[in-house]
Amino acid sequence: MPGSFLAPAVLVIAVIGYYVPLFGLPLLCFLVVDRIVGAARRRHTERAEVAA
Repeated sequence: MPGSFLAPAVLVIAVIGYYVPLFGLPLLCFLVVDRIVGAARRRHTERAEVAA
């Protein structure tokens, strides 16, 4: 492979490898918040059913 192709390809792969894990952080935060909200709603619904 010529160096004019290999050097930019290595740079692009390095940049992608650096930023791809950062895309997982917002997903992880969303899942944590979703679990908390879901648990709170379940608790609220269970209390409403017991009171009724």
